[in-house]
Amino acid sequence: MDIKLDPSRDDLPLMANTSHILVKHYVLDLDVDFESQIIDGTLVLFLESGNRSRKKSGSTEEACRSESNEACRFRKLEPCHVPVADTRTSWSQMGYSDFAICGKGERDTSGKDGNHDNQEQTYGISSSKHCCDTGNHGSEDFLLVLDCCDLSVLRVEEVDVAAVPGIEKFTRSPKLTVVSELRNQIVRELVTLPADRWREQLDYYAWCSLAPGCGELLFDTDTWSLQIRKTGAQTATAFPHAIRIRYRTKPQGRSVTWTSDQSGRPCVYTMGSPINNRALFPCQEPPVAMSTWQATVRAAASFVVLMSGENSAKPTQLREGCSSWHYYVTMPMPASTFTIAVGPWTEVKPETCSPSDLAAERSLSPSEADFRCAGVCGHMEYPCRFQDPSATTQEIIPHRVFAPERLAGACQETLLQLLSPCLSAAHAVLGTHPFSRLDVLIVPANFPSLGMA
Repeated sequence: MDIKLDPSRDDLPLMANTSHILVKHYVLDLDVDFESQIIDGTLVLFLESGNRSRKKSGSTEEACRSESNEACRFRKLEPCHVPVADTRTSWSQMGYSDFAICGKGERDTSGKDGNHDNQEQTYGISSSKHCCDTGNHGSEDFLLVLDCCDLSVLRVEEVDVAAVPGIEKFTRSPKLTVVSELRNQIVRELVTLPADRWREQLDYYAWCSLAPGCGELLFDTDTWSLQIRKTGAQTATAFPHAIRIRYRTKPQGRSVTWTSDQSGRPCVYTMGSPINNRALFPCQEPPVAMSTWQATVRAAASFVVLMSGENSAKPTQLREGCSSWHYYVTMPMPASTFTIAVGPWTEVKPETCSPSDLAAERSLSPSEADFRCAGVCGHMEYPCRFQDPSATTQEIIPHRVFAPERLAGACQETLLQLLSPCLSAAHAVLGTHPFSRLDVLIVPANFPSLGMA
């Protein structure tokens, strides 16, 4: 039976089997449709399995309990054949500068009551005492479980990363004859690149996300999870390390709010609570699953797309009436910190720029970091600002302010004058700003959370 919870009262069920395999990077390619109040597109996951994936519990029943009984409900599925016509531009025709503006795929027209929706009632799923298999106990396949709610999952497939031009540099063992092992080796090398190669890493993540599929994967959903397996892949190590999920949100999804701003114009934003981002994209919600991401979001040209990211994105016009925005993050963080807000907002700029504002205009990107003079941090390797001397002395980081049109004047008179002194005071008290920039958005009056990450 499904776990029925009241998110306002009960703790969230963390279904993802993060002790076996971790998502290291997400690539999202999304379209925002205000008319239907749906966000749809694709999500590519780059995975890494570890030694923990090979550990076996004393009994299969104990293993199932440790992953939660909900994640253990599994049935053998026939391959799903959803008629999705993908009109995206081929990766072979695109360079890095193009990947942020790839074309929109056709919307899937499958019924809303299919068994791949997160429904309150699960259809045709029977129990299996071997469903949480992490090793090879015989004939059972490894099951990847992702936190997922209020989503329509349309298709899941393995990504042929080996088809990307130039990817052979990530193959340590060119004599590998098993293609699936070669693909997984490429991903393992890609996700472990050193921090000073972050730009190259983002480039290859983008190119790999556009690579063709090489086989549909079996999947099913219940109220709180998406479960994926590949026939014959009996361990996390053998499971595909790069998979593409085509999905769409639902208007009633609890991770996003479709509303109107103070000017009465439509907008949408992530709430950050009460169910985090599992109704925005399938993900691993436990905090141990620290990951990076990059996202391309398309919306009407009159809308601004804001997102948690290290770059101050600018719109790229795709065609008349449609723009694309691209953001990325190189600091591994929990998936719950991914935020997005889309609306017809105005960027509020000061009438005159002070010397401190001009100095803050130039953001220090990770590629400019000089890690030679700083102490060693205890976290995983990434382009850390605490190890960059130039960042440690940056009192005021670049910042932008966005507001509904009717509040733009008030923001210019009051808020803009306060931001630089506040950032400087925060630096004086707390030290280095952990992020390279800041976007401030005047949210709608019904915003229920304390803030967006």
